[in-house]
Amino acid sequence: MILGPFFKYENMALKEERLLIFSGSGKLSIANHGGDFDLDAVEENTGEGIYPKLLGYLFLTLNFVLTMLSLWTSPFSHFLAGHDASMFLYFGQGMNHGLVPYRDMFDHKGIVLYWIQQLGVCLNFGRYDSGIWLIECVFYLVTLIFMFRTIVFLTKRPLMAGVLLFLATPLSVVTFDFGDYSEEFALTLITIALYFFIRLIVTSKLNWRHLISIGICGGLTFFIRPNMITLWVVFCGYLLIKLLIQKEFVQLGRIAGGIFLGGAAVCVLVFIYALVVGNLDQMIYQTFTVNSEYALATTWADRYLAAQGFFGLANKTGISSVLIIYGLTTFLNLDRLRDSRWQLRLVIVIFAAVNFLTVILSGRYYAHYFITMIPSVVLMAALSVDDILRMALPHARVKYAIIGLLMVPALFGIRDVGHTNMQVSVTTPNYRQTGIDVQEARYIKARTRPEDPIYIHRINANIYLLSDRFANSRFFTLPSLDYTYFPKLTAEFKQKLTNNRPKFIAIQRILYTASNLNDAHLDKMTVTFIQQHYTPVKKFQNTDILLFQLNK
Repeated sequence: MILGPFFKYENMALKEERLLIFSGSGKLSIANHGGDFDLDAVEENTGEGIYPKLLGYLFLTLNFVLTMLSLWTSPFSHFLAGHDASMFLYFGQGMNHGLVPYRDMFDHKGIVLYWIQQLGVCLNFGRYDSGIWLIECVFYLVTLIFMFRTIVFLTKRPLMAGVLLFLATPLSVVTFDFGDYSEEFALTLITIALYFFIRLIVTSKLNWRHLISIGICGGLTFFIRPNMITLWVVFCGYLLIKLLIQKEFVQLGRIAGGIFLGGAAVCVLVFIYALVVGNLDQMIYQTFTVNSEYALATTWADRYLAAQGFFGLANKTGISSVLIIYGLTTFLNLDRLRDSRWQLRLVIVIFAAVNFLTVILSGRYYAHYFITMIPSVVLMAALSVDDILRMALPHARVKYAIIGLLMVPALFGIRDVGHTNMQVSVTTPNYRQTGIDVQEARYIKARTRPEDPIYIHRINANIYLLSDRFANSRFFTLPSLDYTYFPKLTAEFKQKLTNNRPKFIAIQRILYTASNLNDAHLDKMTVTFIQQHYTPVKKFQNTDILLFQLNK
């Protein structure tokens, strides 16, 4: 065995020190009184008994309950689904009514997201978004369980893992931003793959199920939104470089083959689906071309402002202080880079940094973009606390005092979570009963047939969902693009508006009454068309959302 870098490990049960040592193969063993044994045999044993693990899961459950109750899709919520959520649910409802994504409905997210929404609509009970909430619950529970397992695998501290996940509740609530975003579902896949990547790096053991799972999760994430695959790029890059340097070509081939097999299976599934429904060309165009245009349609000044916003979010949720400690302990130990666990710490930093670049790439400060940062942030926080607990300080109280100070911002965040949940489910007027969207949807439904088209201009898709009506074209709500650069899309929008006139059109009052309109978002064209062919519905003429009926 080659004695590499090591650190002291305190076994509380035996009250003795052991040395964690990496062999030349990168396999972690424990040297104890001159005898070695394989850590793999005890890697799942926390050494702390069943009660710390149960308490850890209790804290995890608190995070789960508080986060899920903060979502507008919750059955207890007084709010309608948010803008993006309503758009995605429109896809799900449309697919269940025979509409083909990308061909009959236009948006730039991946097909896997719309499959999830389609399933959610099938599971609805009583409300149009209750089914997707159930799916969100399943996805987030799996996310928390794999984050818990990852932390325990690296630190052997289940109680600490649970407490940290509970303290991460404000981060989840803020970034989930009331729910049903593409990043929310990708988070689960990222967390699962991260766990398997870490096991592979630490143990150097090949497990075909794990490798194929990594590939499947990567493929699914890619077809939710391609710019969220940073984890696979960084960790596969690390393994490639490491195994090439070590000339472990057979090992590299097996790892690459397993991951590729999983990813290829997803690609084949998507390809077959696209051929069957006949939307392959539009899927490629919208998922890749339009998505790239959307992400790159801003300036570096916009990206700088977005970065400032996300740094503010990090401060608000108590992330910054623990990340500073993580950075210090990692870079002060760069001499230990022969040790696979210290290499892992550096790879996590690189993953977080590269992922943050993708978060700010679009130059838009949307809190839900930060969701994909949660695994790396929570993991760095856990390793930072573990570093403090391992410090050779004279009194244990000092360690806990340091940790307590670091957690103060998160505790304030927990208080804010309670206020958020009260607003979502208790104190706010019930917009699901009295909201203008609900009133206009009822009005439309009572005066149209199911096959009659309507159009909602640049609002959200709730009126479609509540009235059970669909748009006159695939542009049911316009993606945030500058349409002066998309003349074909502009021409198609105008042609459909003219040849398949909606029975009703809804538009925001502030937009309809604005001066100096242009067609960057097709506002001028739409308002002009309304003025020429539609009559305002008097019942809603003083509301924020104006409703117009086609002239007879």
